[in-house]
Amino acid sequence: MKSEKLYANQQKLLRKLQQQNIPVVLGNLIQHPDKSFHEKGVDVRIAVEMIRLARKNKYDIVYLLSSDTDLVPAVEEVRSFNKLVCYVGVSKGQSFGLTKVSNNTILLRDEDVMPYFPTTPLSSKRS
Repeated sequence: MKSEKLYANQQKLLRKLQQQNIPVVLGNLIQHPDKSFHEKGVDVRIAVEMIRLARKNKYDIVYLLSSDTDLVPAVEEVRSFNKLVCYVGVSKGQSFGLTKVSNNTILLRDEDVMPYFPTTPLSSKRS
């Protein structure tokens, strides 16, 4: 099943990040009446962390990898602390609101990220 494969790949990514001492904060999964799952609260967690760390002067520049326009006020607040914000999005879903309020924008294309994906399916590889 596709969702099981996605979940397994996500778990591998999370383990790799944690092995590198990169803190991972997860959102909450909510099941809708149609049985689909959606993550909720992630934008709020990102906004709080961006502002909290800016107030503590823990960074000079933040790279925001999200196209959620709900984060525009957080970007504006972070910039009020004289921090630089680089919005990293995808060209096929650019947030013009985040582009407008950020200091810099990097738009990723398929050809930018495809070299980092395995050419053979993970399930067919043997350990």
